[in-house]
Amino acid sequence: MSKDKYIKVLEKAKKKLIYLDEEYEKLYLVAEEIKEKVVSWLENKGIEGEVILAGSLAKKTMVKGYSDVDIFIRHPIDYTKEQLKNYVISMGYDIFGKNNVMMRFAEHPYIEAQYRNITFSIVPSYKVELYRWRSAVDRSYYHFKYVVKKLEEKVGLNNDMTLLKAFLRRIGIYGAEVAVKGFSGYLSELLIIYYGSLLELFRNVSRWRPRILIDIEGYYDNRRSDAYIMFKEPLIVIDPVDRGRNVASAVSKRSLSLFISAVKAFLDNPDLEFFNIHNPRHIYYNESIWRDKPLIGILINHYQEIPDILYSQLEKVTKKIMKSLKAYGIDCYKWHIFSNYRNKSIILMNISTIEATKYYVRNGPYPYMDGESSFIEKNRDALIWIDEDGRWKILETRAKIDVKDIINDTLKIINLPSSLKKDDVKITLYYSNELMKTRDPLVKQWIKEFSMKQEFWTVAK
Repeated sequence: MSKDKYIKVLEKAKKKLIYLDEEYEKLYLVAEEIKEKVVSWLENKGIEGEVILAGSLAKKTMVKGYSDVDIFIRHPIDYTKEQLKNYVISMGYDIFGKNNVMMRFAEHPYIEAQYRNITFSIVPSYKVELYRWRSAVDRSYYHFKYVVKKLEEKVGLNNDMTLLKAFLRRIGIYGAEVAVKGFSGYLSELLIIYYGSLLELFRNVSRWRPRILIDIEGYYDNRRSDAYIMFKEPLIVIDPVDRGRNVASAVSKRSLSLFISAVKAFLDNPDLEFFNIHNPRHIYYNESIWRDKPLIGILINHYQEIPDILYSQLEKVTKKIMKSLKAYGIDCYKWHIFSNYRNKSIILMNISTIEATKYYVRNGPYPYMDGESSFIEKNRDALIWIDEDGRWKILETRAKIDVKDIINDTLKIINLPSSLKKDDVKITLYYSNELMKTRDPLVKQWIKEFSMKQEFWTVAK
């Protein structure tokens, strides 16, 4: 396909998604205002720290409509993480107001707050030299410096970085959060640095076959096998400031496949819709396609929790439930967790049946184990055999039992996370016909997203 067709679409996307210099200047003024408040607050409290304005704003890689600013505070190493956590919360309340602050955690505490339509992340870290990390976020300062240096070397890279971030947002895989398992902003920027442009990145992505190794600084040039041994993920992007870290470790197989599929679709048919993040076109299946497929929902009303922590907890619960269902011969074909992280989450599961299978196989002993004789004696009138694994098996029948009973029993015996154990946390199970009757608009939307939404590029126009 002619390169001009791609260029036309990308130029239109730039006009919609890239801030003009004068718009950046206005955002800078707001960011500097908050930075000065942070500096002043630290001085008044006698806390030593170097305050640095960073993030997408400082690099000019910010997607229009998604204004976010990182403020790093680099402290001497004699501060404990608990001290950093306590002061950053107190600072956030004083500067932004208690109701406007959300506590966030990576491996390290930080806060997020909204101010004049900009999302500010205030991130305390340690002022350390390269490779002498005291916390995960200590690298972030060096990430920032590395990207800025590369942007100075080649004009225009920042615009392609911005477009890539928008593309990833549109297909739902932007962000390294546990719920997304996608591409972080830093990873997006590194991919553009490595390939030199968005189009060149796309051309290469269309030929990607996992496992993919990208090593910008050539740390593993003569020993690529070492990198494959060290890192097990499907996409490996060696951190330019830390050769022992894979920047793409959060990217799941699903996210990687979505990226490759969407890129190939764009190259086949360049369309502005791939960058349409403000008014996206959603495609839904006809209801008849999914209506007869068993669906169960586990609705949980809970307290506000840090998103990564809550999602991880819900994911563990989901997998334990799936394991219990499997033991009763019930397969889970598809599942997803939705949450507003404030007070409501739901686990949705497409399953093979809402009742456990009538028959199931029970394991007996191996012939060389004690108990073989008694096992045979007890089961002479049953269907009994030695299976391919060399073990005695017996076919049993069970009383009718439905999915809700299995899940309720599972929830009683598993070790629920502390945030879901509180007395007034409510867990309710619903079958598909019950879910369809809900009047809760948020739950309705979640069900629609789970059961009916198609990837937009798979639908013929």
